[in-house]
Amino acid sequence: MSAQAAGGCSSMLYSIKIVDESSGTQLPGEALNTLPDSLFKSFITSISAHLADKIDQFAQGCPSAAGKPEVTLFFIYRPLILTQAAPLRVPQGPESPRVHGSCCLESPWVQIAIDRSPNLTVHAVFTWNERQVLLDQALLAGADLSGPRSPQSIAVHVFEQYVQDYADTVLLASSPEERARAQEGIAERIPADILWLFRHAWQSTFAPFSMEARHALGLTLKRAAPAYIALVEALADRCLAQDRQEEHYRTLLEVQDIVPLSAYRIDSIH
Repeated sequence: MSAQAAGGCSSMLYSIKIVDESSGTQLPGEALNTLPDSLFKSFITSISAHLADKIDQFAQGCPSAAGKPEVTLFFIYRPLILTQAAPLRVPQGPESPRVHGSCCLESPWVQIAIDRSPNLTVHAVFTWNERQVLLDQALLAGADLSGPRSPQSIAVHVFEQYVQDYADTVLLASSPEERARAQEGIAERIPADILWLFRHAWQSTFAPFSMEARHALGLTLKRAAPAYIALVEALADRCLAQDRQEEHYRTLLEVQDIVPLSAYRIDSIH
């Protein structure tokens, strides 16, 4: 996929690649329109359009002798639950820049490297990570987290084990007091992000709790998507605006001066 840059710069070399970890497939950007509507597709569409506009604005002021701007964007879909083994070579994050006038930003949501000399080069990896959304919400709810920088999917059988544990010990507790004790004990066995999801699902066993948890996941992702996209765009903009800068973010609390976290926080999904 290519795009033309206005102003004094030559045409922009613009490449988009789509990585779907749920199926183990990688697609070119041209295939985007063939994908069914989804939050991931909206994620790609919104961010690629935003970034193309920002880069075009930047390119308008470049010297006429500059070479073609080169932009390579990877968009990764990482599901909470991996229903099948899908080995896939995920693109590596951008390396730290080694030349003057460059920016490198690393975070769980986006990794981006920008070199401005001798010509504009942008390499970015954007991840729509369902588990990261839950991790962010758990952190906003006060969970004490020390997990991985970018959490990985979990196998379906592991998810179902967590579901069964929660249903047996919390939902089937014989009294409110026993349920309170069960909630405290289960936090030692179920990761905080998964536990946040379970606690925000309907607390009922009239239907299989696995179904309730999956429904809650869908509602959470839909609610969080606009703020998640805004966070990614704000971080990318920050790198585009910086000159010779390296920034590293591990958790959501470290970006609270960049984006309003209140817009992202979900207290109830029903």
